[in-house]
Amino acid sequence: RRRARRPHPTAGGGGAGGHQPPPPDPPPSKGQQELDKQRADAVLNSAARDERDVQARKQRDGRRRDVTGVRDW
Repeated sequence: RRRARRPHPTAGGGGAGGHQPPPPDPPPSKGQQELDKQRADAVLNSAARDERDVQARKQRDGRRRDVTGVRDW
C-alpha cells in the first residue's frame, strides 16, 4: 500500500491569499476638476469642428459630382 504524499509544511502554495487591492485614489481637487473639464470641452469642440469640416467637404464633393456627372475619385 502506498501512502498519499502530503506537502511539506513549509512548502509554498499557490493562491492569491494576502494580496490587498490598492487604496482608492483620493478625489481630484477643485482645480484639477476644472482643468479636466476644460480639456474635455476642448476635445469635444475639436471633434465638432472636424465633423463640420467633413460634412462641408462631403457637401462640396457631392455638388461637384452632380455638376460633372462623374466622381472625382
